[in-house]
Amino acid sequence: MQKQSSLAIVDRPINFPKHVCVMGFNYRQSDTGIHFLHQHAYVELGYCHRGEGIFLHGHEVIRYQAGDVVVIPAGQPHLAQSAVGTTSDWTFSYVETTRLSVQLGQLASNMQLAVQHFGHFSALEYKPISTTALLLSEQLGSTGSPANDMVSGYVLALFSLIAAVLGATQTERQLPPQTKKLAPAIAYLAQYFAEPFCVDQLAADCGVSTVQFRRLFQQNLGLSPRNYLFKLRIEMAKVMLGDPKNSILDISMAVGFVTLSSFNRQFKRFTATSPSQWRKAQYQRTMV
Repeated sequence: MQKQSSLAIVDRPINFPKHVCVMGFNYRQSDTGIHFLHQHAYVELGYCHRGEGIFLHGHEVIRYQAGDVVVIPAGQPHLAQSAVGTTSDWTFSYVETTRLSVQLGQLASNMQLAVQHFGHFSALEYKPISTTALLLSEQLGSTGSPANDMVSGYVLALFSLIAAVLGATQTERQLPPQTKKLAPAIAYLAQYFAEPFCVDQLAADCGVSTVQFRRLFQQNLGLSPRNYLFKLRIEMAKVMLGDPKNSILDISMAVGFVTLSSFNRQFKRFTATSPSQWRKAQYQRTMV
């Protein structure tokens, strides 16, 4: 029987005290996930202190680990889910950019890149961004005063570093136009990625016919619903492969593959390598 999925993207309000332009919250994310795509009215900066899992931003599926940073523009839907059997600790900072501009002067035009486009920055590749986000989270936690000038300074420094990366790579990751219409299906697949699904029910949840649903899904996410599900499973499997205590057989079952051979086949399809080879390569990378 099809489980209930979210029928809309949920707005998660953040209430800013008067004159405050940055608010920070510590959050523990379990492996049950946030069961709905949600969005905020403010720019969101996330720093992962501990754990690993997958982060969904509209049509993108991103593997995260400790030290990683995400920046989410206002009004863009997203959700996170920790690896099976684990929890992740985050600090999420919300920035009221209009107030920040008033307090410290207009944001430089190049910094607009940092607040208008989604970004994921791994600790291994972008250490200055990771370190600055950690300092911001510590300042928010230690002062108890989000209006502190030091907090605003770290936010601006973080925006500058992010803008430099986005400007250098000319990265603009806009959401496809129909992503919000597909939100119920994306949220359902993220929550129940290890289980079978009924495409007719997902189409009904999105308010379209099955034929139209398949077409919209392919056009906006670049994959069929079935292949998108496989992508979710493989990304979560990558997270679990980082722990040598997890056997490849156990991982394949945990992410929803009925047989080890089907897991190996899909893993190689999406990564061009086998699970064991991928695990070995990741281990060697961390030893460098």
